[in-house]
Amino acid sequence: MSQVPESDLARIRGFCKTRVPPELLEQVRIDFRVRGAAVTIVECRPPWSGDPGGEWTEQPVARMRLDSTGWTLFCFDRNGHAHWYEPGGRGLTVMQALAEVEADPTCIFWG
Repeated sequence: MSQVPESDLARIRGFCKTRVPPELLEQVRIDFRVRGAAVTIVECRPPWSGDPGGEWTEQPVARMRLDSTGWTLFCFDRNGHAHWYEPGGRGLTVMQALAEVEADPTCIFWG
């Protein structure tokens, strides 16, 4: 499967929008990047230099990959390498995967 359904992207978009209160959006944002059948949720921070036109930095939080059985959830190590998130399982719905990231029972996604 190479295309993420628009309905799943809408759910991911909604999840990202609710993670940060509006008054903090100048300090941190949660967004996502799509590449093929994988979606990576990222935490974005403003430029360290304080330059308003500078590039925001991105830190990966979670990756979800879609295949014929459903979504598989991945976490990232301190070096930015993705690993299968064993407690989350495979064959998840997009809502189950997002709920696992939200709950973060092992503190691997949000720290």
